[in-house]
Amino acid sequence: MKRNVTLWILLLSSVGLIALGAIAIWALMVPQPPSLFEQARVERPAFDAGKSSSLIEPIDPNAIGWSVGSQAPEIQLLDVKGNPVRLSEFRGQPVLVNFWATWCAPCRIEMPIMETKYRAHKDTHGFVILAVDVKDDSGMDAVRTFLDELNLTFPVLLDKDGDAGIAYNVLGLPTSIFIDRRGVIRATRVGAMSESYMDDQLQIILAEE
Repeated sequence: MKRNVTLWILLLSSVGLIALGAIAIWALMVPQPPSLFEQARVERPAFDAGKSSSLIEPIDPNAIGWSVGSQAPEIQLLDVKGNPVRLSEFRGQPVLVNFWATWCAPCRIEMPIMETKYRAHKDTHGFVILAVDVKDDSGMDAVRTFLDELNLTFPVLLDKDGDAGIAYNVLGLPTSIFIDRRGVIRATRVGAMSESYMDDQLQIILAEE
């Protein structure tokens, strides 16, 4: 009797192992749907305009959109002091539009780098950063605390309804948009920026007159 029970246990164990193996093989062979951030990177690839500048020279002034080579959509939002700010006010200056939120950990990582670059280039090159806080339910106190903790001095705009995020097809935070002096999007990135990446993109938009 015990021998029969043992045989049944061994048989069931073997069947279970075979089933697990089949599931593992199936998972490896069948392509899985991309995550939200993976999809964002596919749809919003980082772009080095320095290597492909000819791709964005023939600009259609009516081609407004979030993709590289398009005129950047207008942004008109209030800053933390309640003053209206428009992106078009900075035409002729290189601009970094950065979408973020107080709860976003990668945003906190890249913000000090952004502040360093802002202070280094704002007077010599007219560099502007517009940090757009997207649909942040944390409240103004959380926003001010965030800015004070990191000692941030660049303009922060409040996208309470998420309209600016929709205009730029923001699929994940942080999202960064590098805009040249003509108002043309030269690079986009989803995810925190390294200092070297930021330097590469700034070299492009700061050098152009």
